[in-house]
Amino acid sequence: MPMSGTDKVVVIGKTTWDAMKGKKAIKAVWKTETALESSETHDKVLLDLLEGNKFNTRRQDGNVKHAFANADKVLERVYESPFLPHNCMEPMNFFANVSPEKVRLVGPVQTPEAAAQVVADLLERDLEDVSIDMTRMGGGFGRRLYGDFVYEAAEISNAIQKPIKLVSSREDDMTMGVYRPSSKYKISASIKNGKITGYHLKEASINGNMYGLIPNFFPAGAIENYQVDTANYKSNITTGAWRAPYTNFLASAEQSFFDELAEELGIDRVQMHMNLLDNVKNNPDANIEYSPERLQGVLQLAIEKSNWG
Repeated sequence: MPMSGTDKVVVIGKTTWDAMKGKKAIKAVWKTETALESSETHDKVLLDLLEGNKFNTRRQDGNVKHAFANADKVLERVYESPFLPHNCMEPMNFFANVSPEKVRLVGPVQTPEAAAQVVADLLERDLEDVSIDMTRMGGGFGRRLYGDFVYEAAEISNAIQKPIKLVSSREDDMTMGVYRPSSKYKISASIKNGKITGYHLKEASINGNMYGLIPNFFPAGAIENYQVDTANYKSNITTGAWRAPYTNFLASAEQSFFDELAEELGIDRVQMHMNLLDNVKNNPDANIEYSPERLQGVLQLAIEKSNWG
């Protein structure tokens, strides 16, 4: 049944199997009001952003340009990550029973209070009329922060005044999710007399950039000339949090870069980290968002447990 005044078509069946068979039989023709996008276009846009000059500088210590201009060598690498769906163990699902007396919602969502409020507003009901019960999450990872599946279940139940359980197929879950933004990092470091003299991190991302604390993570404070810049491209693709939204990929990119940097310097990679952390301890920085002592302690324990070196 088409939902009045919306761009949705809903299939209702006695069983999930019946509903999904009915959904496959529908040949819907959608009219789009926005231009189609492609990964090829995004790839070019992000590379152009990295090579451009329209950046938001998140942190700047010293003079990176001067350090690079006077370097014996500059090491530079680009790392990229595509859009990623959450692919939770359970695809999105929710139960709703809307009646004149009350609205009952049951299912897995990471933001139950916010979901209840949105449903109350959507159905023009008092918040006291809405109850929401949690089940086991089935995997959240940030995807179930967004209660779109809760609102849809409530909207459908309200339309037919019967209890329903909304179930997304795995295909729906993968193609109509809230994705981690596609991004690229360009990391550069200057080397002078066998030492790291400058570090420049550039991020180009679709819809979202690193949050405010990240530029103050390691190696901030460890390198005299240090700069973090971000650039953004707005897209109609839905993006959002994906467990450790930025640090998971950024950590992989930066640590890969540090491995190559240690190789270039001819120094053990763990020792290089220890040396950089000593720089922070010797020159305390009130703005950093990490403890050099704790990081060194973790590295030392890893060295001992793994028989490193």
